[in-house]
Amino acid sequence: MIMEKLLLSDTDIHLLMEFEKNPSIELLARTLAKDGTVISRQLKKISAKADVLVKASGRWKLSPSGVKILQLSRDFIRVQNSILNREKQLRIGTNREFASKVVAQKIPQLQKLLGPCALSLTTYENGVEDALLAGEIEIGLDCGRPWSPDIQFRHCYNEEISAVASPVFFKTHSILAIDRKALANLPHIYCHRLSPHRIIAVDFKTSYTTLATNDIASARAACVASVGWALLPNYAIQDELSTGKLRIIDGLRFTQEKYGVWMVRLRQHLQNEFQILESWLKEQSPI
Repeated sequence: MIMEKLLLSDTDIHLLMEFEKNPSIELLARTLAKDGTVISRQLKKISAKADVLVKASGRWKLSPSGVKILQLSRDFIRVQNSILNREKQLRIGTNREFASKVVAQKIPQLQKLLGPCALSLTTYENGVEDALLAGEIEIGLDCGRPWSPDIQFRHCYNEEISAVASPVFFKTHSILAIDRKALANLPHIYCHRLSPHRIIAVDFKTSYTTLATNDIASARAACVASVGWALLPNYAIQDELSTGKLRIIDGLRFTQEKYGVWMVRLRQHLQNEFQILESWLKEQSPI
């Protein structure tokens, strides 16, 4: 039987993996403690073997094929190690608030559903898509929709979001039953992924933003401190609502945000875990 020969050796793959983390000859040379001209020749030889590198403005960069090859290579290494160590590993990514308020508290439940498994939970405040494509995580839990067609996702639940403020803010601004037009003129805490014009209405514009942040915890803390009103997911403010530190502004509850499970389409060996997490997320009611 004739064995089909691999185009790229394990040495080639290792160099490409290091190049992905250090995307310039200078950085790669320092990391590997090698001469830059030697590395440049190695990359040129690799590019002659397979369409994994391209030149852009005189500099090497990974081609789309190269990115996919590295995704598959990382998956192979991880699966091989898992088989040899007899331990399944699963790296999950989500935003910090959802990780601490929902996922971390349900780790025993997830481990029971997934079976013997070493779980890793990593947080990202600007979405999980880049981390998935870079191979940093296998499964993402996030809202919205991915930009890349390489991402498979399934919306599982409507994330409830409310406009909230502190009792002091209510009193200072005489809030009883407020309309949206009046709300737009009050001091606002802007949390990046919870834009009012997307959550409330396309034509809704706030006139006074006192704080902009990409961190839900920071927006919540500022809201408790009466810095302004904010749009926040209900799962993140349950303690504050129950203790009276925050109050929901009447009639301003929304469910436009859809939370779901994300993964890279090429990683078909993760379909079982994807489906388990999809079913589990549907049961987290209300989010």
